[in-house]
Amino acid sequence: MKLASKMFALTALAVACSAASAQQTAPLTVTGNITPPGCTASMSNGGAFDYADIDATGLSDASTGTTLPAAPTATFNITCLGKAQVGWSIVDSQSDSPYFTNDTGKFGLGKDKDGNKIGSYMVIMSSPVLDGAAAFAMRSSNAGGTWASLERSGYVLRPGNNLYTYSKTGASNSVDKASSFTATMSLSTVIAPKSTLNTTDAIDLQGSSTINLTYL
Repeated sequence: MKLASKMFALTALAVACSAASAQQTAPLTVTGNITPPGCTASMSNGGAFDYADIDATGLSDASTGTTLPAAPTATFNITCLGKAQVGWSIVDSQSDSPYFTNDTGKFGLGKDKDGNKIGSYMVIMSSPVLDGAAAFAMRSSNAGGTWASLERSGYVLRPGNNLYTYSKTGASNSVDKASSFTATMSLSTVIAPKSTLNTTDAIDLQGSSTINLTYL
C-alpha cells in the first residue's frame, strides 16, 4: 500500500509540472537583413559632356541632321566595399524630346523656345574593366532573366526595359561579382535639320539622363 501511494504521488507531480510548463512559454524570433556591400557609381567630369558653342550657320538642313564632333569622353565607375553583383539602368530625363526616334537608344536634347525638338544623342560605353582586368558588359531585356554579352569595342546603352551588369568571360548568362567596374563613356550626337529649329535665338542643348544602380 505504501509503495502504491508513493507511485501515485509521483505521477500527480509529473502532471502538475507538465501543466505549469505549458502555461509558461515565451516566443523567440530571429530577424535582420543581410545587405550586399555598399556600392557607389560616379562619372569623371561630373558626367558633363560639353560641346561648347555650335555655329548655327554650319547646321545641315538634310533630313539626317548634323552629326556633332565627338565630345570629350568620361569614365564610368562602380566601386563597392566588397565583391557584389550590381546592375545598372539608364533613364532619359528628356524622353519626350528625341528628334531621331528610329533607334531605341536615342536620348533627347530638349526643345527650343518654340517647342521644336533639338536633336538626339546616344550613350556609348566601351572598354569595360572588372577588378583591374579586361571584361565584358552584359545586357538583359527581361529584368535579369537572361543575359547576353556586348562588344568590348563599344555598345549603346538603351533606356527602358534594359538592365546591364558585368562578366569576366562574356559567356551567355555568365555574370560575376566584383568590387570595381570601369568603362569609357562617349556620345554620338545629332542636331535636327536646321529648318525645323528656331535659330534666331540661342538654343541650349538640354540632354540629361541618370544611371541607376541595383543589386542583383
